[in-house]
Amino acid sequence: MKRFSTLLVGSMLSASVLAIATSAAAQEAPAEAQEEENIIIVEGIRESLNAAAELKRDDSRIVDLIVAEDIGKLPDNNVAEALQRVTGVAINRDFGVGDSVSIRGLPQNRVEINSRSTLGDGRNGINFQDVPSEILAAVEVIKSPTPKMIEGALGGTINLRTLRPLELKEPIISFSAKAEYTDKTENWGPILGATLGKSWDMGSAGSFGVVASLSYQDRTLRQDEYRSSLEVTNFDLDGDGALDGNVVEPRNFSTFIDTERRERLAGNVTLQWAPASGDGMFYLEGTYTDRKGNDESFSPNLIQNSALSTPAERAAGFRVDETQQLVGTTDDDVTFINRTESVFRNTESLSAAFGGEWQFGKVKVSGEVSYAESKTFTPQTDLRFWGIDPVAEAANPDGLNSFLGQVFYDTDNKSLPTVDVTDDSLWLSRDMFAFRRYENREDRINNDETALRFDISYEEPFGLGDFIKSIDIGARYTNRNFDSSRDRLFIDNIHRNLRDGNGDLALIFMDQFPAGTIQDFDFNAFRGNNTPLDLENFAMFDPSILRDRDATLQIVSDLLAGTNFAITDLNSALVPQLDRFSAAEEDTYAAYAQVQIDTELGGIPIDAVLGTRFVRTELTSDAFNNVAGDFVPTQDTNTYNDWLPSINITAEVANDLLVRFAAAKVMRRPDFTQLSPALRLNQDATFGQRGNPQIEPFRATQYDVSIEKYWGNGNYVSLAAFYKSVSSFFDETEICLDSPASVAISNANRRNELCFLDGRGGEPTLATPASDIGIPTATQVNGDSGSVKGFEVGYQHAFDFLPGVLSGLGVTANYTFADSEDPNGRPLEDISKHTVNLTAYYEKGGLGMRLAYTYRSRFLDDILNGRVRQLGVLLDETVDDPTRGNSFREPIEQLDASISYDLTDWLTVSADAVNLTGEQIRDTGTSKSLWRVLESDRRYTFGIRAKF
Repeated sequence: MKRFSTLLVGSMLSASVLAIATSAAAQEAPAEAQEEENIIIVEGIRESLNAAAELKRDDSRIVDLIVAEDIGKLPDNNVAEALQRVTGVAINRDFGVGDSVSIRGLPQNRVEINSRSTLGDGRNGINFQDVPSEILAAVEVIKSPTPKMIEGALGGTINLRTLRPLELKEPIISFSAKAEYTDKTENWGPILGATLGKSWDMGSAGSFGVVASLSYQDRTLRQDEYRSSLEVTNFDLDGDGALDGNVVEPRNFSTFIDTERRERLAGNVTLQWAPASGDGMFYLEGTYTDRKGNDESFSPNLIQNSALSTPAERAAGFRVDETQQLVGTTDDDVTFINRTESVFRNTESLSAAFGGEWQFGKVKVSGEVSYAESKTFTPQTDLRFWGIDPVAEAANPDGLNSFLGQVFYDTDNKSLPTVDVTDDSLWLSRDMFAFRRYENREDRINNDETALRFDISYEEPFGLGDFIKSIDIGARYTNRNFDSSRDRLFIDNIHRNLRDGNGDLALIFMDQFPAGTIQDFDFNAFRGNNTPLDLENFAMFDPSILRDRDATLQIVSDLLAGTNFAITDLNSALVPQLDRFSAAEEDTYAAYAQVQIDTELGGIPIDAVLGTRFVRTELTSDAFNNVAGDFVPTQDTNTYNDWLPSINITAEVANDLLVRFAAAKVMRRPDFTQLSPALRLNQDATFGQRGNPQIEPFRATQYDVSIEKYWGNGNYVSLAAFYKSVSSFFDETEICLDSPASVAISNANRRNELCFLDGRGGEPTLATPASDIGIPTATQVNGDSGSVKGFEVGYQHAFDFLPGVLSGLGVTANYTFADSEDPNGRPLEDISKHTVNLTAYYEKGGLGMRLAYTYRSRFLDDILNGRVRQLGVLLDETVDDPTRGNSFREPIEQLDASISYDLTDWLTVSADAVNLTGEQIRDTGTSKSLWRVLESDRRYTFGIRAKF
């Protein structure tokens, strides 16, 4: 793949250089500028790129845009995947589907629809998986703010624009139908969309219009996951029986096969009226999305309970590489675990607004009242089984009696490891796997915002129209409410502590489960039968049963009836987890003033927007804290003020050559999960997270300089440099929290992951008094200053000067370099130093084709991941190393393609392919030791679109 990508990059750049050299004498006259306020309705790849270039050129800010190729179609089927083509933007994926973006390396962005808030589970706004491209007409990526814009974006603002009916030149009737094939699931799913729009001239009653869009998608996706834990172990390196060096030891191998069915319904409706005088207009609009589905996941697990140290374990294939990691070894005492799980996010979101504007001479008054909400329900069910040695069980029923098997491990830390189980037939032995754990839980997040906004614009004030274009002032008030809760039934260590009606220890094996609930599965994870756990098949609890959580609960209740774990009331089996409850109410008061200047300086046209925004934030946080086993309500408040001045200057230093400068102070409030004072534990209660209501926002001062050269129809090259000085980073730190109640429920088999309250090194054991042990807990405080800096290059060129059929060729390309550093000297999360996007397209005679390549270099994915928490540069647990727990995502590249053909003026057929080469995602620790590999579907879409 790397050789292919190098050839692709080289060929595209060569073509681009040739085009620049040969087009100087053949440039066409610039296209007529469109009105800045209108959304341009276009058809085809080239027209959409031309329209985006026009809007970029005419904007006062540093901005990039995507304009729909046709009504109801963006260049990609997913908004995030379309945004990854934009200069300075990189995306993350879930099951291979784009779901979040970072702008110039920063994920703390605002997502708006028609310049008002959208809501998701946190601050960033609606999840891009929940927004179909079919309901959008354009997307703006705004990198330099103005005072009029809503605060809260550290990287930038992404504004999703829908059609306004009075902007239509003619009625719209558009329908699309597609079928998406996912190769790992071998499933076909529908994608349907429709857009209807019309405006009416009602004479003296004015003009009225309606636009409505509707989209439906039903898809099934699969993701295969290999993961392990990386731990630091004092090891016998030379085989003399003495421990003589720390090594990184991979442990606890798992392979998950996770299949999700996702169903999404989304719609948008806009009503608009304007008087016959043309003095104003009013609108009522709303956007609704509903995403739901189910999940099926299962995994065989190999758990190592002791460090590799015996001569037998060192004998076969024993190797340690130059990074002091065990890369080849055999372990003789591995425990077998079997797991079936389901967890899926169901989200409903709504954004609605009523507003309007009216012109009183030179004064324009506008206002809007808006409401946004998001409701997320995430159910999870988890069943686990423990391998039991029947001989040891018969001899000593009071013992743990784990079956201990042998496994060989081999890795090059660059590709999927080999984890070879010596006797894989044991995985089919239903009489050797005992019921170990059952969890049934429901997580809920409710998030809503009511906002009022009022603006006044005085155009060409005081007769200074040749200098001051307008003066704008305005105010905004918001009330935000957020709450998060969990109900849970959790029964653990059933295989150790279950007692029957006589009080005797008992076990429930797989073969005691109801007929049909345990199935044999043909294990075929990862492509090419390249399975990290070398298994043919294994027995498991049928994951499809988890779709019916009530039925699963009934099965478990019947099995546990008459025991000490009996579930007495199915209706109240799930108990509210008060330590997981958090709520926040946030009021913000904002006011701004800005001046837009349109003048000349030394014969050079100058356009500038400058001013300031003031915002006051008042926060109240509520939660429950565990005090001596009782949950006591707790409340905290915080208030802070921010002045956010900004300036955007554009100078046309030569014909179609623009130089821009922008500077601004920006702020980003902490996410609500960071503000809750409640302690949150992982499933095994071996690691916790606790928020901090007193944490202050991200605050940064940013500077941007760009040079943009435009020519022909939509052609341009741009170079921009950016620098952000962040004065109040969130510094995540780990403390050893004194929480006896949490220690009491922690997984005894992972006792070594707890910590000593007195700060001593080493690992607690089952023999360690509980009073000496605490829970490793991550919390956040405001740290020192840091920075993000870099540059980006963008290039767009249609080769329409070439002869004949070659005139349909074109290319878009961009490169972003971003360098970051937090107060501890490590890079910021989600920032790749190098991001590349290259797209070659052809459009001629109704035929349109695109080949798109994306690349982003290694980046910090998680500051404090429990599976690599013990790692550090020095591999020394006694050292306070800020890189301990850092998980990195290795370089990612992807190749996508699309083709379409216009059968008639109104009918188009198309085909798309996403992730053509089936690239994997690899996660490593700070020592570059591989601990996780993810592999998702290739996706192929075939469709037809009609526009009347």
